[in-house]
Amino acid sequence: LKALLSNLFLACISLPHAMAVDIVTLESVLQSVKDNHPELLKEITTRDAAQDLRTAALGSFDTTFESKNYSYLSGFYSGSSSQTTISQPIELGRGRIFGGYRNGSGTLPVYEDEYQTLDDGEVGIGVEFSLLRNLLIDERRLGLALAELDINAAEFSVADVTIALQRQATEVYWSWVVQNYIARTYRTLLKVAEDRQKQLDTRVTSGDLAAFEALDNQRAILQRKARVVKEDALERKFALALSLYYRYPDGTPRVAEAISAPTSVPKASKETRVNQTLIETANTHRPDVKRINVELERLEKQLQFEESRLYPELLVGSSLTRDYGAGSESREGTESKVMLTLKVPLQRRTARGKTNATKQKLRGTKLKRRYLLEKISSKIPILTTQIQQSFDRYQISESELDATRRLQEGETTKFDNGDSNLLFLAMRELQAAEARVKLYDALGENLRNKAKLTAELGQDNFLATLPKG
Repeated sequence: LKALLSNLFLACISLPHAMAVDIVTLESVLQSVKDNHPELLKEITTRDAAQDLRTAALGSFDTTFESKNYSYLSGFYSGSSSQTTISQPIELGRGRIFGGYRNGSGTLPVYEDEYQTLDDGEVGIGVEFSLLRNLLIDERRLGLALAELDINAAEFSVADVTIALQRQATEVYWSWVVQNYIARTYRTLLKVAEDRQKQLDTRVTSGDLAAFEALDNQRAILQRKARVVKEDALERKFALALSLYYRYPDGTPRVAEAISAPTSVPKASKETRVNQTLIETANTHRPDVKRINVELERLEKQLQFEESRLYPELLVGSSLTRDYGAGSESREGTESKVMLTLKVPLQRRTARGKTNATKQKLRGTKLKRRYLLEKISSKIPILTTQIQQSFDRYQISESELDATRRLQEGETTKFDNGDSNLLFLAMRELQAAEARVKLYDALGENLRNKAKLTAELGQDNFLATLPKG
């Protein structure tokens, strides 16, 4: 018996823990977006791919090892030649530094005399670079610069998508929370009518009240039930919408139950910062503004490259070689060479066409940036006005709720004393409920508009902007 009572006691104290429901907080929803939202994860893979492409662009400066060998197997000549070269590209003037070893032996034809060396072969080093056309930029440096800019653009895209998704999640979250409170209000209203029905039925049975009064209350119950069904459906709709942002660790959408809504909500607040300060903040911090700045920098770099193609190509090189071993006297000693190659495109149509096309793209992107900044300048004052308007509505609704609640309490007292009727009492109850719904509606609009403003500023501190209370 003692053991049975002990187990029963343990079961009783553990029951509340087993039935505990995790409250769905805005923080948990936003964290779920960062950790599990597919659209954000996709942007992260794009950013990672951009980093890999930068590695690929660095491959243009990889050291190259090259070996060439040939031998005559038949015929009059019996010579052979082997040549090994290591080449290292450098950034200046699309240049390269190279060095190597070659060896030519046996009998070689006169037209291949340059492959002939002394017995121990030839060692050489050299440098080659371009003046004019490729001096400041070339396709290798352009590719690396663009790859680095693409990484920056991808980072800003990740930030932009993060802010956008968190804004959407915040708006849906507050819509769900507010709708939950609205549904609670109408469920409470229904319960009041149902509890009253029991009292009315008792009074009708005792002959203290006409059956008509009880029937009218039954009508009110049906009307309020219909409203509860409607509001519960809306709450479920927002819960399903929230599941796109509130996910399990494996990424599966998680539908929040009505019982997991927070038990308290913040109060509405107004925006105290001036519009010009907000606009300057947005112009500085918004990821899409930063991304378009990167796009402009990308086009400017491309334009620099295309304009460089208008110049002639002038290649300058120098080498130093020395043969070792025995052989022809003409190959003894150290040889130094200077090479100069000039290539001039006469029409330059390709370079001119690409240069002009890049200028047009640059002009178009500048106009795009200008329009984006104009939209920011117009959107922020609209949002601050909407925040103020919803705050004013909230304060008015607070006063209206206080008045309707006192009227309801007075009407209830009069009804209990027989000085009022059910019609007036139901009207007062409905007025109080509608005033409360107005309050929640204004609160939801205020919180959603503050989330929009946070996103418009290019910030992701959606939790920090919440008012206390």
